[in-house]
Amino acid sequence: MKLWSTDGQCAELLLKHGANIHLPSEDSGETALHVAAKHGLYDHAHLYLRHGADVDARSTRGETALGLVCRQAPDAAEDALQLCRLLVVRGAKLDARDELRRSPLHEACGAANNVLVRFLLRRGADVNAIDYNGISPLGCVLQAAAFKQELRPHLVVQLLLNYGSQKIWPHAFAKVLVLVGAGGVEAGWAMGGLTQHGCMGV
Repeated sequence: MKLWSTDGQCAELLLKHGANIHLPSEDSGETALHVAAKHGLYDHAHLYLRHGADVDARSTRGETALGLVCRQAPDAAEDALQLCRLLVVRGAKLDARDELRRSPLHEACGAANNVLVRFLLRRGADVNAIDYNGISPLGCVLQAAAFKQELRPHLVVQLLLNYGSQKIWPHAFAKVLVLVGAGGVEAGWAMGGLTQHGCMGV
């Protein structure tokens, strides 16, 4: 019996009648916990974990529930943060990699979600993790900056630099900060050691 209900009482009833908490979907290989994480359903995730759900179960793409939560946009940051805390307390691996070697921190940076980035970094996520394309978390937020300016990606850049991110692509870095506004550039100079010529300080 599969467990995909978005209704909390219904999900609990299904579990009581033998629904398989570990059964993945045929197409994506996602478990009930993956679905709860993807949709930000904290109560469901808590229920599934209490019934023994594998916190680090992998989809066919190698995705964990934590990685899926970290894709949430900043407008859902507080709900996503609560869910991230739950998963980490239950033992979720901070640096679990998917099939593209992307970590939850890569995902949070790609979404320009500074709340989740801060959470992951404070708990020891690898700030210089590299995916199969050679992209670090800093690279992810720089790629996203040009079309996510309203999300203030420079805040994520500041966090990454403060936690020891390698300072890559110095000229491109300054140009991207220009895209997010003068405030972002000034913050970049202050937090990341940029000079006003667009080069990294030593």
